Amino acid sequence: MAFTSTCVISGTVWDGPSGCPIISPSNWQTYVLNNLCVLALHDHSGSAGEGIIFSASNFPAIDNDYFTAFFPTASTNWNITVDTGNYLNGYVLSTGSGNPISYDVYMRSGTYLLKILTITNASQGILTACLNKISIGTMDLYSGAQVANTTASLSFAASGAGTRQLTFVVSTKNALSEDFVSRITAIYLRRTGD
Repeated sequence: MAFTSTCVISGTVWDGPSGCPIISPSNWQTYVLNNLCVLALHDHSGSAGEGIIFSASNFPAIDNDYFTAFFPTASTNWNITVDTGNYLNGYVLSTGSGNPISYDVYMRSGTYLLKILTITNASQGILTACLNKISIGTMDLYSGAQVANTTASLSFAASGAGTRQLTFVVSTKNALSEDFVSRITAIYLRRTGD
């Protein structure tokens, strides 16, 4: 089917017998989806008027993902805690060993930098980060004095593309730490190379 033109919903072929727009699968297929499919096949070779394809090397924001920790896809014994002295006015808190919290992320092959916005203090444990249940590294959140709104980070490599489960769990602690506490406010995932 050839690309037609922009088709507004009101006062057009979308209208039913009473003159009101009807959003139906058949209208969607005919007036929207087919046009999008044609646009998806548009040649972005860089010729006049056709634009250009950007890769991660000349547009690094393509592979950045920054999100709050407040909406995990799964968690065991992590609680949202309000703290007005913290960015975003809180964090998710785990106070025990072995409690996982997970998030779905989409990634493609490459090297990545993972950062978390956290609080470090004398009761924090060592946070292990996993992709699809395989450890990608650890972050020691212990510090002698409390430091709010700080970051912890690690680098890792991933292969293949698709949705993965990013999971954090505290199962060990620094020898000086008093407990296995963990606090996460936000998560930043950035592809840094091929």
